[in-house]
Amino acid sequence: IPAYKSISIVDVVFQPGAHAPQSVMDNDMVCTITSGAFTIKKADKEFKLKVGDMYTCSKGKTDEATNTSKEVGVHRIAVLVPA
Repeated sequence: IPAYKSISIVDVVFQPGAHAPQSVMDNDMVCTITSGAFTIKKADKEFKLKVGDMYTCSKGKTDEATNTSKEVGVHRIAVLVPA
């Protein structure tokens, strides 16, 4: 992808009920739910995701996540590093 020089893959682990407060994204990202179920809040919408679902985050935008399942939840995040 010409706009990006590399991709960094990171797994973020959430205990049941854990919450990541609203934060501003440093890079564009593609997130995949590999375990658990989550409620994601963006500035203008809220949605629910389950295993296998994907969503995107844009640099400079906000994101907030809560593991709504009774199991450990994992976000696999592909961080797109600009060229």
